[in-house]
Amino acid sequence: MKLVVSDLDGTLLNMESQITDYTKTAVKKLVNNGVEFAIATGRGRASAIRLKKDIGLDIYLICNNGANIYDKEEKSIFEKIIDKKTSQEIIKLLRERKVA
Repeated sequence: MKLVVSDLDGTLLNMESQITDYTKTAVKKLVNNGVEFAIATGRGRASAIRLKKDIGLDIYLICNNGANIYDKEEKSIFEKIIDKKTSQEIIKLLRERKVA
């Protein structure tokens, strides 16, 4: 195994939205055995960084449902955003169909 990617809510985090000591220890064992670890979340960068610091390891962050990926030093290595025109068209369509 070379990489483990974990979602946050209901997976890495407990019911109180915290990372337990048991989970931190398990992640540290993976990393110490040469397995890369990444958090994957729909949350933004700041929230993921807080959790990364709680774990206490340099890990990858996959944020905004994969739209942004950061390396272990929190530098952007991938970004895919929807351009303004397309966003406006999507919003217009959703409103016309009374979805949003």
